[in-house]
This record gives sequence, structure tokens and C-alpha cells, in this order.
Amino acid sequence: MGGYGDKGTDISKIFFPIKSLNCDLLACSAILHPSTLVFLFSTSVSQCLPSTVLRRFIRASTKKLKELMERRLDTRYLVATIIDVKRFKDEEMIIALGITAEGKKVLLGFTQAGTENASVCKEFLASLLRRGLTIEEGVLCVIDDSKGIRKAVEEAFGGYALIQRCQWHKKENVID
Repeated sequence: MGGYGDKGTDISKIFFPIKSLNCDLLACSAILHPSTLVFLFSTSVSQCLPSTVLRRFIRASTKKLKELMERRLDTRYLVATIIDVKRFKDEEMIIALGITAEGKKVLLGFTQAGTENASVCKEFLASLLRRGLTIEEGVLCVIDDSKGIRKAVEEAFGGYALIQRCQWHKKENVID
């Protein structure tokens, strides 16, 4: 199979059209949903890019993101899944990373959400299962202390999931 899933995901390839431009851009290493691309880049990029370049960038990025988000997940053996929520602007992105037996991180998917409630997270996890994420041998799910993510993992993965609270998040909560 070709595509991002075979050798890990190099997100920088999604942003290839803007690498050679000399303008003040938002950080492009973040993983963004196509609709977020339009929103976040429209103000900063449109000031230094001709509209045709911007349209090409959005088209190319949308195509790469579609390939990434539709690729099969049953081609790798994963020993753990990390599920977290990151905030971009006023939106939250639910992100899932898989960890292979060799210790490599593989982006499984992400979804844009206004909240990290259980129903949104459960639908996201169900989409990973539909794309072939295998959990029948059990999967370690590393999560923060979010009740919504915990409930979604328990409902979507059932008895196949062993939930571990992320130690980094735990440390941050204790310090704060």
C-alpha cells in the first residue's frame, strides 16, 4: 500500500506548496482539518499569497488530508494508542496516535470538535475501527483525565481496552 500509513506520517509533506515562500505564516507543523486550514490560513497567508496559489495550496492540502484520513489502519500491529485533545484557535482537535511494537508513532487520525464529550470521541474512535484499527488482542489506551475520552474508549473498545492515565498529564495536574 502506498501513502502515509506505510512509513509513518510526515506531516510536512502535506504543506509542501508553501515551503519556499517568504512570508510570515502560522506554524505549519500542526495537523489541521481542511476547514480549519481555510479559517486559520485565510488571514495570514492571503496577505502574502496570490489567490491562485492559496487555492492550489488548499486543494493540495485537502487531497493529502483526505488520503491520510481514509487510509486503512489494519496494515500495522499496534501495541498502544494515545488519545488526546489539542486546542487550535477556538477549536479542539481529538487526535489518536498508535505506537508500534518497534516504538514508532503512527498518526491514526484526528477530528475537529467543539468539545471532547463522550459522543464525539466515541464516533471518532468508531471511525478508526471502521478503517481497520484492530483491538481484538487488546490495546493499551493512554489518555488524559478526560471523562469524555475515558467513557468513549470504554464504549467503543469495550473489554479490549486497558486504560492508562498519561503520566505527563497527571504530573501537570499535580503541579497546577
